Amino acid sequence: MRVLAHADPFVLESEMLERVAAAKAEDPLAPLLVVVPTARLVAHVRRRIAERTGACLGVHVLHHRALALTILDGIVGSPHRVASRPLFLAILSRVLDRIPDNPLARFVRARPGATSALLGTLRDLRDAGAEPRDLRAAVRGSREEALAQVYEAYSAGLASLAAGGLADDAALARAATGAASAFAKGFAAIVHHGAYELIGVHLDLVRALDLGRGVVFLSPIEPGARVSEYAERFAERHLLSPGEKVESLEHRAGGLLGERLGALYDEAVEPGPLPAGRVRLRHAQGARTEIETAVRHALSSVAAGVAPEGIAIVARSLGPYAAAVEEILDDGGLAHTSSLAVPLRRDPFVRDLLTLLRAVADAFPRQRTAEILASPRLRWEAFGIDVPPPGDVAEAWSRQAGIVGGVEEWTTWLADWAGRPRHDESATAEERSAAERGARGRFAQARRIGDAVVALSERCRAARALDWAAHADEVERLARDAFVPGGDGRPEEPIGAFAGLLAEMRALKEVLGDGRPVPFAEMVAWLEEAVGDATLSPRRSDDGGLRVLDAMQARGLTFERVLLVGMNSGAFPRVAREDPFLSDSTRAGLSETIGRPVPVKRDGAAEERLLLALVLGSARNGLDVSWQRADDSGRTRTASIALREIGRIALGSADLDKVRDSADEVPAHPRFRLEHLARDPGLLSPDEETLLIALRGRRSEAAAAALAGRDAGALARGVLMLQSTESFDPACTTYDARVGVGRVVLDRVAVTALEQLGRCPLQFFFRRALKVYELDEPASAFEIAERDLGERVHALLESLYTRLGEEGRLDADRAEALLPDEWERAIGVTGARLAERLPVLWGIERERWLAAIRAFVREDLQRLASEGRAPCSFEETRRESVDFGEGIVQVIEGRFDRTFRRDDGILVGDYKTAGDLVERTSETAMLKGTTLQVPLYAALADGASVELLGVGPEYAPGMGRRAEHRREQFPGFSRPEVEAGFLETARLLIRLARSGRFPLRKGRHCSWCPYAGACRRNDPPTVYREENAPDTRDFRDLAKKNQRDKPTLRDVRAARPAAGEAES
Repeated sequence: MRVLAHADPFVLESEMLERVAAAKAEDPLAPLLVVVPTARLVAHVRRRIAERTGACLGVHVLHHRALALTILDGIVGSPHRVASRPLFLAILSRVLDRIPDNPLARFVRARPGATSALLGTLRDLRDAGAEPRDLRAAVRGSREEALAQVYEAYSAGLASLAAGGLADDAALARAATGAASAFAKGFAAIVHHGAYELIGVHLDLVRALDLGRGVVFLSPIEPGARVSEYAERFAERHLLSPGEKVESLEHRAGGLLGERLGALYDEAVEPGPLPAGRVRLRHAQGARTEIETAVRHALSSVAAGVAPEGIAIVARSLGPYAAAVEEILDDGGLAHTSSLAVPLRRDPFVRDLLTLLRAVADAFPRQRTAEILASPRLRWEAFGIDVPPPGDVAEAWSRQAGIVGGVEEWTTWLADWAGRPRHDESATAEERSAAERGARGRFAQARRIGDAVVALSERCRAARALDWAAHADEVERLARDAFVPGGDGRPEEPIGAFAGLLAEMRALKEVLGDGRPVPFAEMVAWLEEAVGDATLSPRRSDDGGLRVLDAMQARGLTFERVLLVGMNSGAFPRVAREDPFLSDSTRAGLSETIGRPVPVKRDGAAEERLLLALVLGSARNGLDVSWQRADDSGRTRTASIALREIGRIALGSADLDKVRDSADEVPAHPRFRLEHLARDPGLLSPDEETLLIALRGRRSEAAAAALAGRDAGALARGVLMLQSTESFDPACTTYDARVGVGRVVLDRVAVTALEQLGRCPLQFFFRRALKVYELDEPASAFEIAERDLGERVHALLESLYTRLGEEGRLDADRAEALLPDEWERAIGVTGARLAERLPVLWGIERERWLAAIRAFVREDLQRLASEGRAPCSFEETRRESVDFGEGIVQVIEGRFDRTFRRDDGILVGDYKTAGDLVERTSETAMLKGTTLQVPLYAALADGASVELLGVGPEYAPGMGRRAEHRREQFPGFSRPEVEAGFLETARLLIRLARSGRFPLRKGRHCSWCPYAGACRRNDPPTVYREENAPDTRDFRDLAKKNQRDKPTLRDVRAARPAAGEAES
């Protein structure tokens, strides 16, 4: 076999083209064969031949697998398809199960993730063409002896694939080798192009071709040069016969670096600097910026007339750049072809199908079931449902309802949760009516969700043990019938890949003979693992556009301009690591024994040097090299030592400091980065130009004026908002929840709403004006939410006291007898659920609450009897016009938990299951406006006394931390000045709302406020404006009121020092 060598990929490509052209000139019909290592290089060579000769008639360009399949075509009994990795993993798993005492089998059982690494070692041996006996003779030590046993069993297991026409790449190449010599005789010439080494079985195949027709092997070698010693050593050991030598090709017009490539890694050579601009160096912060800059420079070359397919962005590995490539190229709609692989699991169709199967296998757990219910790809008519369920609410509702999983929870418990009205404790009658209508609507939707889950369960009754082939048929039928068909524009590649995995599943029975009934969960686990291991290359087909390739896929390709990214330490060159299962010394010895290459990991450094030369040499007119000085988070990254060699051939000096000093710095600051892009390469998007205008403004006013005039003034309001919110001018409150008079209607207001207004007007604005409702607190699967439990206890006490009143017996013994039934009625399905999930813990919690309620009821009834009080009403809604003085009359609505009467008047009672009752009856808090329920209830009841009653373990005697203050009564204000101060506070709050002013108010409530994410309480300009805004001065002064000596604003201001703020 002749080995023709040159370090320049352009020279090798030219030699290949000239040989094809010469053969065609001699005989236009002569069949020619060009063998290359990758499918991508097949397309490239075909295009280059077409450009050179104008036609490719009779020229066959094949990669090694295609070559083997072509040779075997028509040979009866030969393999015709390469099995997939999941099938190989299945074979390996069976092998390990059959030798359970093997040390490697025990190792993998303890570390399942090691299976893939072990399979990689076995593949190295198969690719090398090593027989089990060869390995057994070469191994050293107990671990390698264990590997020899596994390899022998694995090789025997692979033999079973032949019955189904399947094989691994090694068996395919071996089967083709016997017929390769005869096959080669049919060609006038054979050229091997684009490779610097071959795996063992492909080496045998090429050798067999050479026996039939002499093969010319083109290799990127500079004889004697360190940079290509890896390829030269391979050629001398495996391609050349004794006495033969590598033949050097004469240099001809080639790539940008041409004859300089041989100087790489040669300390004795410094070829001098290239003309400025031929090789450009740059560094950036983060993968996204690095890729974005490379793409901009690539586009500038396209704008200058370079064909897009003549430009390549190359990295040693594209994995670290996957997200950036997807965002910038895929989402940006830029035409490109790429070797970047993405997981098959990312395809929505495949993901949804796996989610459905896993949901069925796990008895419909909450999260997966909610995800599949919300899928737009499910065809519900296939499940007998004409109208799709409201899947968009399934996740939120199931979380709030505390659903764990199971058909019963989805059908019964979810509906029970959805059917309960939700409203504030003191909601108005209209709000309660609306809540009940909402509950009925939610209940109907929840029933539809439950019906959908039942339908999924019945349709997927395949959740039973079947053999592998039957499981595959069921899954295929489900995928075909239950999901939106491929005509929706979905790419066919993922569907084909998934169908291929189902074929492999069938092979587990048909080929491997595993005919046992397989549990559904085991089948799903196998399919999940198979999908998780499968990848797609969505940009693999060459549809034109830029090339985005890893270094291995770029081998043998040539371009006009190459942008090499990722020149960082550890990335390029890669760090070689020895195989944990088969040592380098054993690999080297085995290679000598069998006469074929076996990958030796310590040779990785030499291969990395050669790969770098191939990438650098693939550029004809322009080369850009970049690295990251820091990652996206700003953490420093180290430049690759290989940049020193780039400095040697580009700058004339192997000096890493000189390379850094010569590199262009892509700024990290947004403004400077955009200015850099505007200058070089001179490309900005319209949005980037707008941002740059804003960032260039030396003052905000100048930037605002420039921006406001763009896009026909569409940005003007946004600019005004930014100016206002960033201003420290107290009068600039346009965007500080100042909406103007009459914008918030207060025809009537609930007690809870007015209390919210006092606590924080901005919170009131979000909830009552903007109608931004807080999300329901997610229910725990193992307890009842505090708010929910409080509502149920209220309902229990209302029902219990009503029954006692109807019986005319406010008797503690009778109440205690009725209490268990009332508890079960109030707690309902939720209690039953908890009793089922946590019987012991729920039993303890249930008894704790019953004991606390029992103690409360007994003490309460005895007190009421001793005070001579009789019941008036329970859960009564009261709406009254309340006169707060100075012409401020407001309709207030509240809901009393209960009222009792006696001769001296009415006593209003309100139950509390949590909280500090002392604080809620504090006159100082009332004056500040932070607690208003008690005095407002008193006003609604014509001055009646109000009592707050603590119910539950928190207040139970001998049990709760608030037991001492379990009942707090408010008989009225302590003195007239305090009452006047409260009326002043109420008037101020009502005027604030009517005028449309809603300032923020910091306090303890900020820690649990549902609107904290939208509040600017920690924004310095906003805080300064609110602290100094003249329109809310009175509201700010409420915080300084107290019951002792400053009940009114006049008192507050009278107490200020003379140098303080003057009264308005």
